[in-house]
Formats: sequence, structure tokens, C-alpha cells
Amino acid sequence: MSVANVRSKWSSGNLIFTERVAGNGAQIIFGEDASGLDVKLFGATSGAYVLWDESANSLSPSGSATIRPFQSITDPGDAGTIPVTVSGYCPIVTAGAETRTLASPTFVGQELLLYMKTDGGNGVVTCATTLNEAGNNTITFANTGETVRLSAVEEGANLRWRAAVADPTTILSTV
Repeated sequence: MSVANVRSKWSSGNLIFTERVAGNGAQIIFGEDASGLDVKLFGATSGAYVLWDESANSLSPSGSATIRPFQSITDPGDAGTIPVTVSGYCPIVTAGAETRTLASPTFVGQELLLYMKTDGGNGVVTCATTLNEAGNNTITFANTGETVRLSAVEEGANLRWRAAVADPTTILSTV
């Protein structure tokens, strides 16, 4: 984005930038590290925006705007490892009896939704940590729709997954 392609104007105390030509990943940066500005990001619906509140260090939706913190995580396939760098959801698709590995979470509060999307055979996920206080570390998906929602917690100096929801509950076991 070149300066020639950007229009700016002041309107009612707001500085408004518009780009005349589609950009290629350029950024507009507001404020400085450790002191910024409130920023409103508008969508296509009137009155819908997301507000970055600088003083609260928080992001919140307004009107019909939503914030979707979950990212799609691609099922790694048989004998693969489910990546755990973000919060997200991973639909398990099997073509026979298959296994997956799930590493420890990477940050407190991280969430992961695992579910059987396509049942070509059991999908067994073995976790590097325990999934509950009973010491279960394995999830066995046998039918479409079976679901486990995991949340990352601290247990002493370690990060561990905890099953917040398991439907049906019988899909958790120990290996």
C-alpha cells in the first residue's frame, strides 16, 4: 500500500483511513508499545464493531459483532500429532482404526474441541498429559458426534489438559 493509495480525513474527532486499491497485507499501526489508543474495527453491518480498549487491554464486540477465538485445526491423520499452538477445534476423520497424539497445552486457558466428524473406524487420541484427576490419558472416538472439550490448566509447574466436557463420558480411558 503506498501513501498515494490511502485517503485520510478527520470527521467528528476521528481519523479515518480508507484504501483506494486492495492491499497486500500492509499494516496501519496506532500508538506506541506500552501506550496506545482505543480502536474500533467496523464490519459490514451498521452498529457492529469490535473495540480494542487500550486502558483495559481488552477486545470486546459491540452490536452484532462477534469474536471467534477458535481456529480450525487440521486433523493430522493416522499416527499424526494434533498441533496445540492455538485454541481451536479439530474434527477427527478416520478411514479405519487410527491413532493420534496430543501434546501438552502451550498456555493456561487454551481450549481444544475434538470430535469425530467421519467414522471409518475408531479414532484413538493419546494425550501427553492426563485428561482428568482419575488419570485418564486416552480418548477413543467410536461414533460420529462424540466430543471432548479440553481446557489447559496449571498443575504445579506443569500445564495439563482437563476434559471440561466429554460426550459420552465413556470415551476417556487410561493406556
